[in-house]
Amino acid sequence: KTYQSDHEVILLTPSWNEYDSPFDEYLLIEFYSPTGLNDFDCNFEYNGDSAMGPKTYGIRLWHVDARLAVLNSNMSPTSIVNYPTPNCYYGISNTYEGTLNNNNSSSHLSVLGKSYYSYNFLQLIRNDKNMTYNPTDDLSSSSLFKQGDSFDMTSFRRQFKNSGKLNSGLSLGWKFSVNIVENGEESTATITLTKD
Repeated sequence: KTYQSDHEVILLTPSWNEYDSPFDEYLLIEFYSPTGLNDFDCNFEYNGDSAMGPKTYGIRLWHVDARLAVLNSNMSPTSIVNYPTPNCYYGISNTYEGTLNNNNSSSHLSVLGKSYYSYNFLQLIRNDKNMTYNPTDDLSSSSLFKQGDSFDMTSFRRQFKNSGKLNSGLSLGWKFSVNIVENGEESTATITLTKD
């Protein structure tokens, strides 16, 4: 059912951590609807010319990298962990550094150092195989996965910093296809998962 009505999501990961902790890297599949709180984002009645959300139903796909870094007393990273401990910080950030990297694009801060600056804590994966890792557009109807669409890491590799692999370097190991029955607020989606 839609996230707005039942708060259901599907979490995809190559292997869940032994601590049963959300501080890990994974994809989240959410059935988006232009209802509830989303109605305020996509309705010109509330936002005038600044309405930004899609007015259609579809699957919204998130890439989450919530891995934590343990820092020593010199604030240098010592390891990545999947559970909070003392001196633990988010390893990945969506905070812009404000400078330009070698590719003339903004980088993100990370306690793990410059090699992690381009990774995002939370990134929307758009339904566009030609989209790059650093999109400039907002969420739109075309961003959503609709009836008959499918996802696999190889086809959408350009939207991942490691070209079809997770930030950790692991393969996701899952692909999915979408079947949506639109019936207003009673709409449902069936996600068919296939293990690679």
